[in-house]
Amino acid sequence: MENMPELLYDLKELRAIAPDDESFVKEMIALFVSQNETTLQEIEVYTESRDYAKIKAILHKMKAPVMVMGVTQVSEIILQVEKMELSAMNEPVFLDFILKLSNILLAVNDQLRSI
Repeated sequence: MENMPELLYDLKELRAIAPDDESFVKEMIALFVSQNETTLQEIEVYTESRDYAKIKAILHKMKAPVMVMGVTQVSEIILQVEKMELSAMNEPVFLDFILKLSNILLAVNDQLRSI
């Protein structure tokens, strides 16, 4: 028997917002996936141009939707990045966080599309 992949999200909070309204839940999932795709493209552009302040601003905007969708790994990364001072010394750690965040969001999008 094949192992099921661990779910990287928990829709409990989203479903609490709109109990018994599955069409709303599906609409919010589609919006979240779409926003993630746009956000990941923006992060890639700002990473290439080394505009880390813009990345931090993007992540700050993402915090609430990520929390509603129960993507705790990404929430934790965002909190870590928000605490970081942007400096050359912190750049490798910052970039590692961004890579992890991007990979998790890509996997979350894949999982959410299958709902």
